[in-house]
Amino acid sequence: MDEEASELAGKYVTAFLPGLFMAGMLDIDRGFLASFGKSDVAMKSQMISPVLHIIVCYTLTIKAGLGIVGCGLSGTITNSIILLI
Repeated sequence: MDEEASELAGKYVTAFLPGLFMAGMLDIDRGFLASFGKSDVAMKSQMISPVLHIIVCYTLTIKAGLGIVGCGLSGTITNSIILLI
C-alpha cells in the first residue's frame, strides 16, 4: 500500500473512531425503540442524518480546510448529534 494513503487512512480512522462508538449506540437505540413499536422515531432521525452529514462534512473539510481529518470528524459529530436527538 502507498505510504501516503496509509497515513491518510490512519488519520481518518483516528478521527472517526469515537463516531464508530456512537454508531453502535445508535444501533442499540434503534433496536430498543423497535421493541416498543416506535421504529418511526429512529427512522426520522436516520433520515436527517445524511443531510446533516453533508453540511458538517463540507464545513469541516472544505471551509475549515481540515481535509481527511475533517471528514472523519464530521462522521463523529453527525453520529453524536443524531444520538442526542
